[in-house]
Amino acid sequence: MRKNRSFALKGLFIGIIVIVLLIPITLIRATIDERQSLSNDVEQEISASWGPRMTVEDIYLYHGEKRKLSPSSIQIDARLDPQQLHRSIYETCVYGADMKINGVFRDRTLNSAMTNKLVLKFNDLSSIHKEVVVNFDGQSYPMRIQRLEDSGYILVAEVRPMEKKEEYTFSLQVEFNGTKSLDFKNFGDAMEIGIHSTWPSPSFTGNHLPDTREISDEGFTAHWSLMNIYANQNAGSFGVCLVDPVNGYTLSDRCTKYAILVILLVFVAAVIVELISKREISLVQYAIIGLSLALFYCLVLAFSEFIPFGAAYLIAALMTTASLGGYFLGILRHRSAWLLTGLTVLAYVVMYILLSLEAYALLAGSIVLFLLLVALMTLTARGSTSDKEDDRRNGGYAPNDCSTEIE
Repeated sequence: MRKNRSFALKGLFIGIIVIVLLIPITLIRATIDERQSLSNDVEQEISASWGPRMTVEDIYLYHGEKRKLSPSSIQIDARLDPQQLHRSIYETCVYGADMKINGVFRDRTLNSAMTNKLVLKFNDLSSIHKEVVVNFDGQSYPMRIQRLEDSGYILVAEVRPMEKKEEYTFSLQVEFNGTKSLDFKNFGDAMEIGIHSTWPSPSFTGNHLPDTREISDEGFTAHWSLMNIYANQNAGSFGVCLVDPVNGYTLSDRCTKYAILVILLVFVAAVIVELISKREISLVQYAIIGLSLALFYCLVLAFSEFIPFGAAYLIAALMTTASLGGYFLGILRHRSAWLLTGLTVLAYVVMYILLSLEAYALLAGSIVLFLLLVALMTLTARGSTSDKEDDRRNGGYAPNDCSTEIE
């Protein structure tokens, strides 16, 4: 009975140790947030000198007494040439864009006597590094930058129709720099937009996903087709973001969410080894093991800033299991220390599998926790049975044993 109570009391203190270990894990998560914030600051600094996240906001024609005319149809083809820019230990994805725009205006009231202005509006014009020339109704007109009355800037060209007719075609080419994303607002009665890039991991954003897309290791191609039901309805924007699928900070943060699971797995494995080897692990030694397991996440974060996350995880796991393996041999002095080391390695393998599963991580994690609970139930049940057998051997009476064997 005393052994059972001692086991329960030790389990209580181990639980307290697990709760206390939340403190260093929380501090590590705060460090991850801080490093991510520094990375975002570097991205803003790079985008300020290279070019921001770009949005094509509008294309329209002012004519007569400032009557705004949207294109009846427009085709946009954008090619993005991505690259990584580095500053200190941080890097940001930027791109150079080559955009070709073709469209049609339909209006019978256009004539050369009116002042007609073709307007191209971006969220930012500082990264446009070549002169933009628009071809309108067969004539070329240079576009100049003009400040709006409220805020911002636009590209404007004064155009004159050669003759009066029902529709007027225009075309232009714009080259600019941007950071990470390219978006489009809804304008025009019918829009056809295509984006091509060698970036292998795009994320399509906004209110409209592409109608067709092709993604491979060599890059992606996406195409949108929007009809006039969406035009001029303030239906938001849409586009693409060039994301980093193995962002070290994101994956490190996801790692820390499984920290308690790993610590519980290792502690349960330690309890199993105690029962098998009949060697005791003190509460102080449990605390040291827990601190070593918590330090693992700091190692992953530090290494992932310089090398790919998978390699960082492997190096941190090898360092942690090697140090713990030596510690287990020192405190147990029994071959079961190798078993405990192997179970620790298994815990890190399970966590990496959970990180890789993404969509199925919750399901897999729940199954692991269930199996952990089953192991605890088995251990406590065996502990209770062994106590009763000890009482019988010593001639004692087990108060919970209501059955009597009849031979």
